[in-house]
Amino acid sequence: MGLPAIIAGVACNSRSGTAALAEALAAHRTVVHHKPRGLLTQPVSSVIWHVTMSLDGFIAGRDDAMDWVVAQWSEGGQTTRDIEVQRSAVADEVLQRAGAILGGRRWCDIGVRKFGGYEGIYAGQWSAPVFVLTHRPPDAGHHPAITFLSGDLSDAVATATRAAAGKNVIVFGASLAVQCLRAGLLDEIVIHLVPVLLGDGVRLIDAPDLGPVALERTLVATSGQITDLWFALPHSGKPVLRTKESGWLPAVA
Repeated sequence: MGLPAIIAGVACNSRSGTAALAEALAAHRTVVHHKPRGLLTQPVSSVIWHVTMSLDGFIAGRDDAMDWVVAQWSEGGQTTRDIEVQRSAVADEVLQRAGAILGGRRWCDIGVRKFGGYEGIYAGQWSAPVFVLTHRPPDAGHHPAITFLSGDLSDAVATATRAAAGKNVIVFGASLAVQCLRAGLLDEIVIHLVPVLLGDGVRLIDAPDLGPVALERTLVATSGQITDLWFALPHSGKPVLRTKESGWLPAVA
């Protein structure tokens, strides 16, 4: 399903680099994927926006084109199904620890129309539940593993989290991810930064009223020409909205 988050990088360039990244990922799991619950600390689901982005900030090209991604992540591949997720240890980490996907309706429709539908998610390696938040009824004959939700955002995140059964929830779709960010429901962002300039397309964030949101960088790695970036939302405060009258104000979730 050729939306940006299905894309991977390439493996580390040396055995020592691979070992170092494996150690960093192990440490990252210990720190980031554990949240306090009462007086105990135990593994719980994180909500992660997983995306590939061009150097100039686009996550899809003009007309939702993903050929620029396929060119980076395959050996002469023609479609997103040719992408090799395991070329990036970071992308593989995200995939292996994911238990459910929550996507927006536009993401779903484009994926079905252009990128192989459910069978195209993570280049065909996805076999877990997918939830789509929408106010429109599903099309006839949709994949049985895709569940369409029409409630509010927090309920949709809760539903996906339960289905993930202790694994992480991956968010697909820029609009939905920004909604999760505004509501304080997003825990982490994983970006594979691609050395290409697109000039036009779908931006990572296109929300002029979204003010500064502090992130904590928890991991930096390289996968060939790709820079893998992992960020955590500290949740020390709510996202902010920029208003002409009041400057920077806390956002209302």
